[in-house]
Amino acid sequence: MDWFLNNWPMLLIGLGIFVLVSGLMRKLAKLAFLGVALGVLGLIIWPQVSSSF
Repeated sequence: MDWFLNNWPMLLIGLGIFVLVSGLMRKLAKLAFLGVALGVLGLIIWPQVSSSF
């Protein structure tokens, strides 16, 4: 328990870094999912569009 009392600033810094990294990972995961969805949509639509020309 003394370790936590002596090192609470380091724990807060570590928690802040963890929250920042997890937020970035969520945002990147959303962007990656959006990229995959757009890629699949493009693969579905492209043959229809290219065959109409």
